[in-house]
Amino acid sequence: MALVLPQNSSAYETTKQTATLLNDHTILYTITYRFGFLNREVYMPIGAVRGLENGSSSPYVGYDILSKATTTDAGSAGALVLSKAEIKNNQYFLPEGKAADFTLLAILSLPKDGSLDEKNTVLKMNHLPFIMVKDKDMGRTFLNEREMEPYVTPAVK
Repeated sequence: MALVLPQNSSAYETTKQTATLLNDHTILYTITYRFGFLNREVYMPIGAVRGLENGSSSPYVGYDILSKATTTDAGSAGALVLSKAEIKNNQYFLPEGKAADFTLLAILSLPKDGSLDEKNTVLKMNHLPFIMVKDKDMGRTFLNEREMEPYVTPAVK
């Protein structure tokens, strides 16, 4: 019995999300996702920017901080994507047929005025762009809003 896989199959899914209170004013968020295509090379972003909306022309991952399910600009945050994937042209590179894990790591400094409560604050990825390459043809695309829905952390417990 043989198993035949379609040549254009793709894989991208979030596999783990965390929220860790580092101290009274700092939260560490992570969202891990797996990405790769059977018959395409892929370039993935290393950088991440707060406030990018889905569909942005930016080559970076976009994320927001949500408090009580509403986007907020309160606090200060910084983020980047970590992976063991090869870095090529200032991006992560996956050859065709290979997949890798990526982790968006973000640190949020809560405002001292108490306007954000760690128990009601989460991080949501909004924009995940990537470049696919097939036979030297490059195409830039991104996951759509529906595909991005599970890319959200829990609140700190």
